[in-house]
Amino acid sequence: MTQALVVTASPQTPAAQEGMRPSGPRVDFKEIAKALHAEVAHPDPPTGITSRLESRVLPGGNWRHAWHVRSRPTALFLSLTEQIGLPLAFLKPRSARHVLIAHNLTTERRRAFQQRTGYLQRFDRIIVLSRAQEAYLCQEARIPAERVRFVFDKVDHHFFAPSSDDDGDGYLLSVGQEQRDYPTFVAAAQELGVPTVIVPSSLWNPADDIVRQTLPRNISIKRDLPFTALRELYDRASLVVVPLRPDVLIAAGVNAVLEAMAMRKPLVVSAIPGLDGYLEDGVTARLVPPADPAALAGAIGELLADRTEARRLAENARGIVESGRNLDTYVQAVVATTREVLPLHSRSR
Repeated sequence: MTQALVVTASPQTPAAQEGMRPSGPRVDFKEIAKALHAEVAHPDPPTGITSRLESRVLPGGNWRHAWHVRSRPTALFLSLTEQIGLPLAFLKPRSARHVLIAHNLTTERRRAFQQRTGYLQRFDRIIVLSRAQEAYLCQEARIPAERVRFVFDKVDHHFFAPSSDDDGDGYLLSVGQEQRDYPTFVAAAQELGVPTVIVPSSLWNPADDIVRQTLPRNISIKRDLPFTALRELYDRASLVVVPLRPDVLIAAGVNAVLEAMAMRKPLVVSAIPGLDGYLEDGVTARLVPPADPAALAGAIGELLADRTEARRLAENARGIVESGRNLDTYVQAVVATTREVLPLHSRSR
């Protein structure tokens, strides 16, 4: 029997493997598995028909993958997302412990499923990356606080590290897809007339239709970048902007935020509940009200004009990442939480 099985919901496709190459950042599940002396279980790439059937007939995620790994001889399952953790909670052997890393438990469908089944009570520990998700678990879902752990999300600060101390090449950069409010950002960037680059996709959510409108001349779109090219874009940017939709309860934009912090770039970010605690206004970033082009343009313009202030925010942000908000401390926190529920005979391995 293995000590633990780290179960991912990302198939072993070439895109998913890119982050495991030396040219990319270290990958969280590999570091966690190494620290736990655990095995990793990936799903097979889904087929179109079975994927559609699962989403319509079976609630919550990849039931085929959960069925496949349910009987693996292990003392503990560590599910890296709800997509695998939810079905595995019903299918795994009773004797095996189960830890979930949860990203978004507050969708309408998952809330309703929790009310009907109480499935969240089946986990020995639930790790969340957002204070808003922590509040939902403890207050609405009534999960005992001792079984819930908030952990800051991660960035490989050795890979995402600045190559110089200059102020960049004068352009604005925005990266990512989830819960982004690019129309507001486009309006702000058009008003400023500053060269702007948008990368409206991510490794996990490739998307070609985020920005549908006809864009002003000062805004360009880049897609499908390898990690090294993305790092270079960060390195040469003068300012990173993360525009987000209002009232989001998940840590949307957190990868872009932490990557920019690690790259020692000044940040302007929409203030949402899901990012509470990640940034401090006027200390590590400028926070602005969501869906407010004028406020966003004002904050961007002020930091472009005051490079001393921009550098101060950027230095503070890199310092926060170096002092703990990085992949190494994330892995330590996940491993420590997992070991709390490992059977005694497995903890010493």
